[in-house]
Amino acid sequence: MKLNRIPKVVSYKEKAYNELKNAIINQAIKPGETLNERTLANDLGISRTPIREALQLLESEGWVVTEPCKGTWVKEITLEDIEEVFQMRLALEPFAVGLAVHQITEDDQKALHDLYEKQILLCHNVRPLEFTDMDMKFHMYLTGLSKNRRMSQSISSLMDIMNMYIIRTIKNETRYAIAAEEHATIIKALFEKDVASAQQAVVYHLEQAQETILRDLTEGRKSGKVK
Repeated sequence: MKLNRIPKVVSYKEKAYNELKNAIINQAIKPGETLNERTLANDLGISRTPIREALQLLESEGWVVTEPCKGTWVKEITLEDIEEVFQMRLALEPFAVGLAVHQITEDDQKALHDLYEKQILLCHNVRPLEFTDMDMKFHMYLTGLSKNRRMSQSISSLMDIMNMYIIRTIKNETRYAIAAEEHATIIKALFEKDVASAQQAVVYHLEQAQETILRDLTEGRKSGKVK
């Protein structure tokens, strides 16, 4: 039987969800900020129903909190949240890289190196949004080489949460440069088909990122610069 494909139409719920999630990640909407259905509907030019559905989805993913008689607001960052995200990434990404070593091609090597070079350029003028976007692309390309779709989707969700933390906490140009060089170490091990070294490089990279984010978040809260 031959059937014609039906074009996918993005629903208002999906559009509202994506718009709100990106605004939360990019800090256009701050942690603790109240989200009013009527206001959001007016801002986005749609009815309140898809807004309500989008907020329910965001709540199920841990981006927002809703309480009766209090409303909905963006979830505050906690140290426990960060530790949980890194526990998951440390469990998944080294395994993904172990699979990627056996799948990587010369084209993949070039693509990863191009992403690394773009990150190096961004290090000279710290632009958190652009750097974290490039970081996301690097890690997703890397884990995509594992050919494990479910694992890649899980890591993608964790990266979304991670980017929110990075944008809010890390303002140090040195850390961005170090992170890029840690990516270079991962790439080198992949090129050499060295599974153990590639996995060790990923673990080291994630542990350094965790230490930096936890420290900067703690110090930022003490100084009042980070919520």
